[in-house]
Amino acid sequence: MLRHSRLAIFLITVLGIFLTGCDAVWLVLPTPTPTALPPTSTATPLPTETRIWFPPTETPTPIAGSGNRTPTPDLRPVDEEVLYRDDFTEDSQWDQVSNSTMTASYGINELTLALKEVKQTLYSFNLDPIPSDYYLEILIEPSLCSGGDQYGFLFRTQSRQEFYRLMMSCDGRIQLDLVRGNAAVRLMETEQSAQLFSGPEVTVKLNLWLVGDGVRVYVNDVLQAEYYKLQWYDGGIGVFIRSSGENALTVSFSDLLLRNVQPLPPTPVPSVTSTPD
Repeated sequence: MLRHSRLAIFLITVLGIFLTGCDAVWLVLPTPTPTALPPTSTATPLPTETRIWFPPTETPTPIAGSGNRTPTPDLRPVDEEVLYRDDFTEDSQWDQVSNSTMTASYGINELTLALKEVKQTLYSFNLDPIPSDYYLEILIEPSLCSGGDQYGFLFRTQSRQEFYRLMMSCDGRIQLDLVRGNAAVRLMETEQSAQLFSGPEVTVKLNLWLVGDGVRVYVNDVLQAEYYKLQWYDGGIGVFIRSSGENALTVSFSDLLLRNVQPLPPTPVPSVTSTPD
């Protein structure tokens, strides 16, 4: 027993000497210094696409109303065959009238219609038979014409109370009516046209392409309007003027020519509104 105690004391003593006499060696791992991460950049959001619920569409340009329009390309199949010609030298081919408020009379190679400051309409009908389809050329001189005064051409007349009436106003509008008695149905109306003007020594060239149920209106070789739902396929022709009642109105017509024409494909029909004559 004593022997074991001495051995234990010896071991303890040796261990103490070892611990106090020698430098203790410890494996100390250095604490790693955290490496600073680069600052996180704030992502710039991509621009959000704006949804266009009602995308813009091309606005159609009206046939009439543009002041800088160029002559229309020749899309009218017109040949040289003359169907009817009137140089207004024979004074028996048109209605004539003369009274205190209105006159329709022949001049030098022209037919002149005049109203004397009264709000009235004056017609003159041609008395010759006219073919149903043709390409018409006529010169019009609105020498005294202003504001809402109107002048124009009648075609496919069934009687003196039933006809198509193409109206051109001195302020530049064009209108197509179907006239029956004292009522008129407006078939088509355009905006103002730079091709229509009036005054002394001014001449307006009117052309009508008329085939089947379609009519195209040209002024000074520029297409102004078209309509494709005519009910009458034949009839006569005429001219007219209408005064707004503010001033005297005088318009002359000359150099009437009808040429042979071939049909063209139809186009959509505009809406129809009824107006009092």
